[in-house]
Amino acid sequence: MSPTELRDRLVGIFPALATEFSTSLFREPDGTLPFCGILAECSHYVRDHIDELLPYQLGRLGTLVSESMIVRGTELDEAAATCFLENLAFERGAEKLTPFLSGNAASFLEQFGAAERRLQGSWDRASFHSSG
Repeated sequence: MSPTELRDRLVGIFPALATEFSTSLFREPDGTLPFCGILAECSHYVRDHIDELLPYQLGRLGTLVSESMIVRGTELDEAAATCFLENLAFERGAEKLTPFLSGNAASFLEQFGAAERRLQGSWDRASFHSSG
């Protein structure tokens, strides 16, 4: 899938994203939007509109993100993980998307959350021990 195909599929799910993409700050100097810019812009849109999104939209988005991460180590896979899932992982309402993720996308989000909780726990213990 090319960045243009990804953008078009996302606009098919969320038509209002077309405007977001046209004014995106994630554009390269040549005016193109790379995978990471497209998915970061989409993550901001989802975060800002999570309460308005319909289940079928979340389902289509979850399928698209999961498909994007089938082949590990690609530019698309890494963008889906770092520019989309990490951006949403701890946002209010992100749990609404979780049931629609599968495969590597679901595993990544689960592992990312577990690692973040371990780091948070280490920080809490460290600050507790240093304060006393």
